[in-house]
Amino acid sequence: MAFSKLIGTVRVSCLIISVMMGHVLYAKAEAANGNEAKVTSPGGYVHLYSKSQDKGVVKVIVKVRASFSPESLLHESNLHEQRTEILRTQNQVITELGSKGHKPSRVHKYKYTPHIAITVDSAALDALLLLTDVISVEEDILVPPTDSWNVTRIGASQLHTSSITGSGVAVAILDTGVDKTHPYLNGSVVSEACYSTNDAYYGSSSLCPQYEEESTTVGSAMPYAGNCPTGECSHGTHVAGIVAGRDEISESPGPGVAPEASIIAIQIYSRFDAEADCGVGYAPCVMSWSSDELKGLERVYELRNSYSIASVNMSLGGGTYTGYCDKESPAMKSAIDNLRAAGIATVIASGNDYSCAISFPACISSAISVGATDYSDTVELYSNGAPFLSLLAPGSSITSSIPLADRGGYESWSGTSMATPHVAGAWALMKQAFPYATVDNILDAFTATGLSVYDQYCSVTKQRVNVYEAYNLIGFATNVTIGTQITISGSNFGTKKGKVLIGGISTNIIEWTDTRIITNVKKVPLPVGLYVITVKRWPLNGISSALSAGTATIKTPELDTLATDHGTPKVEIKATGKFFSTKKGKVYLEYDKDGQTKKKNCKITYWYMNPTTGASELKFLVPKPSKRFPAGPYPLKVANRIGIATAKINFTIEPSP
Repeated sequence: MAFSKLIGTVRVSCLIISVMMGHVLYAKAEAANGNEAKVTSPGGYVHLYSKSQDKGVVKVIVKVRASFSPESLLHESNLHEQRTEILRTQNQVITELGSKGHKPSRVHKYKYTPHIAITVDSAALDALLLLTDVISVEEDILVPPTDSWNVTRIGASQLHTSSITGSGVAVAILDTGVDKTHPYLNGSVVSEACYSTNDAYYGSSSLCPQYEEESTTVGSAMPYAGNCPTGECSHGTHVAGIVAGRDEISESPGPGVAPEASIIAIQIYSRFDAEADCGVGYAPCVMSWSSDELKGLERVYELRNSYSIASVNMSLGGGTYTGYCDKESPAMKSAIDNLRAAGIATVIASGNDYSCAISFPACISSAISVGATDYSDTVELYSNGAPFLSLLAPGSSITSSIPLADRGGYESWSGTSMATPHVAGAWALMKQAFPYATVDNILDAFTATGLSVYDQYCSVTKQRVNVYEAYNLIGFATNVTIGTQITISGSNFGTKKGKVLIGGISTNIIEWTDTRIITNVKKVPLPVGLYVITVKRWPLNGISSALSAGTATIKTPELDTLATDHGTPKVEIKATGKFFSTKKGKVYLEYDKDGQTKKKNCKITYWYMNPTTGASELKFLVPKPSKRFPAGPYPLKVANRIGIATAKINFTIEPSP
């Protein structure tokens, strides 16, 4: 009886403690004046505050109030303005925190996106959320790795016979490092970097040489050059072998997908020694901080003009999402967007959680997510899947290289980690064959070809990649509008300028050589739809000839986002989307008057479309309301000579202050 009373007392005490903690968290949330909603990570403010109390600090990534568009969409002057504004706002946030008596640690200001990685205590977290220049705060999370196949299965060998081997193209591998001394990878690594974290609060230690946290020196991405436990840093070398294992190497499993591609090796993992972090019986282990992943992605972007980078491979993942996770991690979304706009695909493993959901960061909408199939072209039970998964690739019993400092030689592994480099390598083959193809062009070719595989567990059908079929299809498939620039690669075009026609309508030739044509679309056939691209060569040997160069889809404007959905008269509003065209169109608000639909035009102050990607941006001034056109919400429309954007976006005109 006494024992029962004791248990009851303990339960009541726990309840009291729980209620008191709830009051503490509520008080802290009140102290942030409702700005706790700025926390985008799962668990929200309460989770971050609890972690800051448990460890004394919490690692976060902050989005600051600065204009951002992927840099490849901007004119040179606007690009520098954006970087300057980002840095100014980052510095201001750090200065304001200091003026309030807070000393954050481990501050890293990202150069190309408006974000800061920072470590704060609970008081600084609340102060951070109060700052007007702070848009959102997400947790700096930990992500683990996701853990002889014949490349003929994905069509790579057929391209190798045509000298399409990845030559001249690079793949960046963000992983546990790459052993460049392995015979299978001899001469493949052209650039190295390491981003790893020493953090006593979290029990994290750097794997870079000499415990450095950042390094781009030669040898910095060797998997066991630092403090990595034996067997824990072989993952990246295995992945690299699948991408670019060299041909005709004795005792090897045969060539990788792109055996002459270059590798940009970036080590992004850190060491953990506690079973609380690694799991009982699994310590020590390695995991990756999302802040280090972002540093790695920035490094790839910095190297975009030094190497022809086709893709980034990230065979890692954590958590599961049933839909896109852009809002949970605006920092990762911005970094991947920057690369995609520059023509670089970020290819990420879907995860091995036996789940009908996708891991982070593969759940980012602009990433290329990859699931795994087995020998019989069946989706593996462990492979995460969802309707928004991009592609499937072989992932079972894949034999590839292991670092010489570990077990050496080759081993057979399975997982979406192994499927992902099949796609990253296939991207390198496509980029060699079609150097001016966009990420969308290549993805469209992959999703329109290959084997359709039904995932019976998640009830979705996806394409198992076949690069040979995609190669045969793409030659050339693209989306166009007025002002789109098209590059056609091939052979035997002749050295004298001919014509390029879309649906029979001529385009404006910018460059014409025997192997490449660059042309600009000055007029499009209507109605919108799919049309054949034809190259009409100048008579060769007295004979005029025409070549089918693929297809073009005529696109109407696409309105994606508004910087804000409300404003007062004469305030400038930014809108982004695709295919606005290079010729200025119209922006207007629709309203009803006497049973008829009317238009209220908005003054356009800026109009731009990237001619190669179609990514677009405009700015307009909010019109002044009147008796006939009162303040309130109205459908916003963007129109050009081809059509009107169909997105249903409302904009609210507020009365003059």
